[in-house]
Amino acid sequence: DLDFSVLAEASRRYADLGAELASFSHPLLRRLSFVGSYEGGAVPAGKRSFTFRAQVGHADRTLSDADLQAFRQAFLAHLAKCGLEIRG
Repeated sequence: DLDFSVLAEASRRYADLGAELASFSHPLLRRLSFVGSYEGGAVPAGKRSFTFRAQVGHADRTLSDADLQAFRQAFLAHLAKCGLEIRG
């Protein structure tokens, strides 16, 4: 499982992001699920943090670090295309 927390405008809701994220396709992706959202604290004003969990795997072998890095890079590129930035 890989968790990704992203920043979006506070007016956006999970339902708004769901369709955009559902368009992501990768051979290692088994499931993408919503974990939660958060405003306040270290999240900048006017922004909301959304956390998603990607379950990845391969039916025939154990994943390598290179597999995980390739998946992560592809997913981050998709997030950027959706106008989302990783919360750092």
